[in-house]
Amino acid sequence: MSRLQTNAIRHLGSSTDNLTFDNAGRVLMPKQPSFFGYYNGASLGPNSTAQKLDLVVVTNNGGHYASGNFTCPVAGYYYCAFAGASVYGASGAIDISIRKNGSAVSSGYAYSATANEYNASSCSAVIFCAANDTIEFWKNSTSTNSFQQGSSYSSASIMLIG
Repeated sequence: MSRLQTNAIRHLGSSTDNLTFDNAGRVLMPKQPSFFGYYNGASLGPNSTAQKLDLVVVTNNGGHYASGNFTCPVAGYYYCAFAGASVYGASGAIDISIRKNGSAVSSGYAYSATANEYNASSCSAVIFCAANDTIEFWKNSTSTNSFQQGSSYSSASIMLIG
C-alpha cells in the first residue's frame, strides 16, 4: 500500500502551486479557469436581432474571456449559468441562451402579461467542450422586451468543473 502526503502540488519549474490542501482536506485550485460578468451595454430593444453579449468582466481567472467569447483552454466539463431581466411598457417576454460554438445548448424564457413589470429569465448547463471551443451568452431575437443593463439585472458565469 502506498500513501502520498503533501499540502501542495506544483508543476516543475513553476513558483505557483496548482493545488493546495488545507488541514481539513479542502482542495484549492487557484489556476482553475473561471469567469463571472454582467451586461452593461445599452438596453437592447424589443424584437431586435439576436445579439451576442459582450459582458463586463468581474472575474476572469486565466484570461479566457474576451470580446464576448470564453475560449475553453482544455477539454472538459464546464458549468455555465446566465440570468437576465427585462422591462417593457406592455406585456412581453425575455429570451436568452448559452451557446457553444454559436449553437444554443440552454435557453431561458419568461413572459409577463402585465405592463411595466420586470421579467427575469435564467438558464444553466454543464457542457462538455474540447480545447478551443467557445461559450457565449446571447439575447435572442424572440425577446419582445428590452434587455436591461447593469449588474443588478444580469449575470453570467463559467467554470471548469472536471
